[in-house]
Amino acid sequence: MFLLAAHNSGNWSTTLDLLGRFFSVIIAIAFVMLLAYITTRWLAGARYRSRGKSNIRLMEGITVGHQSSVQLVKAGEKIFLIGVTREHITFLAEVPIDEIH
Repeated sequence: MFLLAAHNSGNWSTTLDLLGRFFSVIIAIAFVMLLAYITTRWLAGARYRSRGKSNIRLMEGITVGHQSSVQLVKAGEKIFLIGVTREHITFLAEVPIDEIH
């Protein structure tokens, strides 16, 4: 209705100005959402990145229940399978290196 009123009064510059501002805001919101998505993905990946030469490294993990997981941890030249819950960490087995893919 506003567009018709602007058209009837001959005030197209005001209508175009409002449309330009509207699309500028939409583009700004899309840019902020994209930036938030990229930052979140980067922060999530930073948890698993190797921090230089470390003797202890998380190789792989899988969730097996609510707040519980099984993790493969490399310590030195040995690999261990551990169970992790909210309250405990349990040694499950030592895994031979030649069985790891």
